[in-house]
Amino acid sequence: MSVRKHRVIWPWKTHIIHQFWGRWKEEYLTALREKHQASKSNSQTIRVGDVVQVHDETPRYNWKLAVVTELHTGGDGMVRAAAIRSSNRRITNRPICKLYPLKVNEGETLFGREIVVADVMTS
Repeated sequence: MSVRKHRVIWPWKTHIIHQFWGRWKEEYLTALREKHQASKSNSQTIRVGDVVQVHDETPRYNWKLAVVTELHTGGDGMVRAAAIRSSNRRITNRPICKLYPLKVNEGETLFGREIVVADVMTS
């Protein structure tokens, strides 16, 4: 491919990628969060190794992604908190009600390719 053609195509490709991630953050993550809130079930859907969206006081599309590394149970035996590893490799504890699992788990396959959490957390 010539340099000239590359200069024309590169901004277009970059624009398409940014549009995809913008829509994914705004539409999919918002819908997923709303689904979890609407279910109001007390079933424990979060497991070690799950990729989760971490609730904070910013707009939903800015919420960070993390991986659950450990679950903490309360005196009643129910999972109440989780240790999570964020993209900066720090491990912190968050209450389970502030975590929204994505339907992506490490080790699963998507389109014949194994999902690696590092791929998910680079955004």
